[in-house]
Amino acid sequence: MLIFRKDKLIGSQEGICLQKYTTSDPVGEHLHEFIELVYIWEGAGEHTISGRTYAVQRGDMLFFNLGDTHSFRPHEVMGIYNCLFTPEFFGAELLKGHNALDILTLTAFRDFQGRELPFLPKVTFKGRELVRVEGLLENMYAEFVHKESGYRQALEGLVTALVIKLFREFQASAGRNIYQVMDSFSAEILEYLEKNYNKKITLAELARQNCYNPSYFSQLFKECFGKSFTAYLQDLRVTKSLELLTGDLSVEQVSLAVGYGDKKQFYKAFRKRMGLTPGAYRQRIMRKPTKNN
Repeated sequence: MLIFRKDKLIGSQEGICLQKYTTSDPVGEHLHEFIELVYIWEGAGEHTISGRTYAVQRGDMLFFNLGDTHSFRPHEVMGIYNCLFTPEFFGAELLKGHNALDILTLTAFRDFQGRELPFLPKVTFKGRELVRVEGLLENMYAEFVHKESGYRQALEGLVTALVIKLFREFQASAGRNIYQVMDSFSAEILEYLEKNYNKKITLAELARQNCYNPSYFSQLFKECFGKSFTAYLQDLRVTKSLELLTGDLSVEQVSLAVGYGDKKQFYKAFRKRMGLTPGAYRQRIMRKPTKNN
């Protein structure tokens, strides 16, 4: 797959590149080594981000994160502003000063590096906001092209204003959708784990089954359940084993019944959760000696 490399497009000292152009040619799937904002100032078409296709027209802005795959297809002619920048361009003070990190935390998007968004990476500006955004972009582009004295400081201010507008739109959509996403996620995953806890389950496989990026799935799982996927599955299996230990199955049979092929792993997880071995638990509950202590 084609990779658009930052050292070919972004100056090492600037950390940002601005492009403005029109095109009627489609661009095939590729990866970015940088963060990108795309604004459609003319025409219409389709942009595909990490497998999802979005219809776009004037007023639409798209956010591409590091590692996203991207392609686009114009309908006849499409006018595009591209804003390419490295994560370093947004220093900690810049983000902190405008409370952007609170927005990112709200949406389970902890930083800019390699994570999926739990909401659509597209916003639409209309009316006065469209005019303001296009004015910001035009000024940004002029500063970048002409590079007059103080242009870097001017660019930082203009980009900050643009990103604030973008984050406010994201915050509005996230406020409506993030809890719905998490509730739906929780219900689906709980149901699946209740039915399949005794089978071999990996986070990567479960993420693929639910159409999530594994790293984002891991993060969202912890947001929903307050613990890692591995810890949750271990706790669920140990909980399921408690009832079985009151019956006639051996500890090894109980271990297999709740999804542990290795009895040692079961003993370790059980002791971590319950503070004693499965055999000692059985002896305490049943008040009789056991051969599997």
